[in-house]
Amino acid sequence: MNEKTYYSLRLLGSNAFHSKDDVLKTTNQVLNIGETADCEIRFEQGQYEPERYATIVENEDGKSWRLIQRSEYVKAQIAGSGDFGYVHQLKDGDVISFDGQDMELEFHIHHDSNYGALGVVIEQKTNLKLLYFVIGIVAMIAVAFAFFRSGDISYDKIKEYDSSVYLLQVDSVQWIAVAHGDTTLVRPTLNTQGTGAVGTAFLTTDNKLVTARHCIEYWIGEDIDEMPKTRAPDDVRTWAVLAETYMYNKDPENDSIQMLRVYFSVCKSNDREHPVFSFSSTDPCVHINRDHDGFLEFGDYDNVYVWRTVHPTPDAAERELGDIVYIDVDKKGAIALADSATISSLTQSSAVAVLGFPRNLKEIKCKFSSGRIAEDRSDTTGVNPNIQFDANITHGFSGGPLFIRKGNTYFAAGVVSKIDTENGIYKKAVPVTEIDNMISREKERKGGNQ
Repeated sequence: MNEKTYYSLRLLGSNAFHSKDDVLKTTNQVLNIGETADCEIRFEQGQYEPERYATIVENEDGKSWRLIQRSEYVKAQIAGSGDFGYVHQLKDGDVISFDGQDMELEFHIHHDSNYGALGVVIEQKTNLKLLYFVIGIVAMIAVAFAFFRSGDISYDKIKEYDSSVYLLQVDSVQWIAVAHGDTTLVRPTLNTQGTGAVGTAFLTTDNKLVTARHCIEYWIGEDIDEMPKTRAPDDVRTWAVLAETYMYNKDPENDSIQMLRVYFSVCKSNDREHPVFSFSSTDPCVHINRDHDGFLEFGDYDNVYVWRTVHPTPDAAERELGDIVYIDVDKKGAIALADSATISSLTQSSAVAVLGFPRNLKEIKCKFSSGRIAEDRSDTTGVNPNIQFDANITHGFSGGPLFIRKGNTYFAAGVVSKIDTENGIYKKAVPVTEIDNMISREKERKGGNQ
């Protein structure tokens, strides 16, 4: 059997959902630690509202892991090191504890062939019969999983669409003021080529270039609750806060506006010096989905600032749909968009695939990943607005097409939006049907005239 790199967590304390000395073994599964019932490790009682205390996430090398702090109230600690800021790179032998909680977890990294299952395996030293039962169940799940994955979309099926998938890069950002038709710079242009956002875009059969909004307005996906403390006034988050605060508080009769204008280019990975397309975010052909945006006020009584956000809340989950842009172009691509009926019929058994440009590659190259839908969308009641899936992707795939199969034909069902490590291992994509919704709303604003 091939050697496998995985980690284990041994419970050293007794006040936990599992018994003392139980061992949890896992590889690439995100593992949440806290009180909620869906966590593999949780406390039976807690002092606070149910929440995740910390999350263990695999690093990009596939052979190491990091611990991410989740709670503002219960701090994670590493024996011998104490508290850490937000992220701790786990080392073999680390003992993880939580402030005020009777629980310790001993972390170990293994390099052997003893771990061949999928997901999280609970090894209960105190009950061998249960251990054998768990191993049997896991083996059955592994066999079923292998059969289940046999219908995955292969690269050979969609490689013909490579030619319609592009690298997108932000070249520069301007903070502008527009009054009476005249445009002036509030701050000097910030050049970002080589250091700014890099993502993916794809060309459709109906002459639209589609991408994720945060690939262009690359600050929009961030969460912010205080004025950014920067060395100089040339940080785009500071610009975005100040421009949005001006617009939020300005007199409606004042026709002066402020905004951030982004210049970006779209190219093939082997020729970044000669873009196929170049745009600014204020071009009439660039349609940015701002209809779902929320506004967060922060600061103090004397200085109130406003931050525009696409982060969802329980009462505004549709904000996530704002992470999409389409651009009218004079070039036709090979990727067809799925209709609403096809997207609504997706189930957890539906295969998906993604094409995109991961940032962690030494060479910039379009890569492929396959997976499955992580939710049933046949009943939209209570369903997250975005499509959840489990393909193995990293940053840079954002803006790329999420392919599904209908018969022998492949369609883009979504635009890759984000990796949701806070709520599990899911990745999310904005349904492409949001493009039709954007077009309808634009027509309504124009009184039905194009």
